[in-house]
Amino acid sequence: MGAGPNQNQAVSCDQYLPLRLGRYHVADVQFSRGKFWLRKASKIQAVQWNYRVRIGAKQRQPLSQLYQIHLAIREQELSVDYSGEQYKGKRAITAASVKQAYYSALQTESALEAAQAMVKQYEETDRVTQQYLTQESVLKSDSLEVKAKLAQAQHQIIQLRDTLDTQKEQLNELLGRDIDVPFRTEPVPPITPAEMDLKAARQTALERRPEVKEAEIDTHRADYDRKLSRAKYIPAVGAALHYLDPINTEILPQNILSAVWELTWDPFDWGGRRERK
Repeated sequence: MGAGPNQNQAVSCDQYLPLRLGRYHVADVQFSRGKFWLRKASKIQAVQWNYRVRIGAKQRQPLSQLYQIHLAIREQELSVDYSGEQYKGKRAITAASVKQAYYSALQTESALEAAQAMVKQYEETDRVTQQYLTQESVLKSDSLEVKAKLAQAQHQIIQLRDTLDTQKEQLNELLGRDIDVPFRTEPVPPITPAEMDLKAARQTALERRPEVKEAEIDTHRADYDRKLSRAKYIPAVGAALHYLDPINTEILPQNILSAVWELTWDPFDWGGRRERK
């Protein structure tokens, strides 16, 4: 029974992939939390009761802070993409290992078949040489030379079988199967014209290479991190709506509603930048 390189089965059995996938899910959860806080930023409310105020409500709408939140969310999006590319890279490594093990076993199996055919040829040569030797048509040394080549070919078969058994056990282990599961390899299909185009193959390999995308994403992350650091020096500007309903007083009016602008700015970082370095 033939058995092609089942890469998906090997990927599902890789013990390190759950760690990569876990990091990907953690980054996705952090990104979702960032979007949640962006929605919540415009709905911060506080209701107070005490002996002077019957009810007091406050609603704030940050304005300049939305830019910082947007940068932070975008940075989390890139973190999710980066974790996804790392996961793809691990899958690609596992698939490449399966292909390498499969084609090594295929090569050894082909060499074993050729060695078995060679043994049959030497056995027939040895039989004919023995007949000629009894007729004194060949020398004894010729018969010994044929026997030596036959023994060498038989020894090569033993070595190839041991190598093939080891390679099949390794491939079964990569596929998550019992190492003693028997199988035979299938011949490699003919090369298509598209696969013979070296320039297109290189371009496709570069586009699918996770390390290239990881470097590109990491560059964008550094750019957003720089923008986020600069955004911390932007004054915090926001709008606020206050409502008060005082009790036990006849001096203050009832149902006080006020709309204000709020500005907070600290031009000094008090050594924070130096500590971050």
